[in-house]
Amino acid sequence: MEKSCSPIVKVILIVAALAFVGFSIIPIFSAIKENQAVTGSPATSAAATPSAQKSELQAQEKGYELVLEREPENQVALQGLLEARLRMVQLGIREVKP
Repeated sequence: MEKSCSPIVKVILIVAALAFVGFSIIPIFSAIKENQAVTGSPATSAAATPSAQKSELQAQEKGYELVLEREPENQVALQGLLEARLRMVQLGIREVKP
C-alpha cells in the first residue's frame, strides 16, 4: 500500500529545497560583500580631495549632533561623532578643544 514518489514530485522537492537553501544563504553573501565595501571605503576616501573630505566629515558631524540632540544616550551616534571629529583632527580640519 505504500506509494513511491513520482519523479516529478522528487524534482519539485529538490528544486524547493535548493531554493530554500539559496534564499537562506543570500543574506550571508550580502553581509560579506557589504563588509568588504565598508573595509574598502577608507582607501577611497583617502584618495578624495581634501575639500570633499572636509564637507563629508562636517556633514557627518552635523548629522550625529542632530541625532544626539534627540537621543542623548545613543551610543552609535556618539561613537560616530567621535570618529568624525578624530578624523577631522587628523586631517587638520579641526583643532582639539581642551
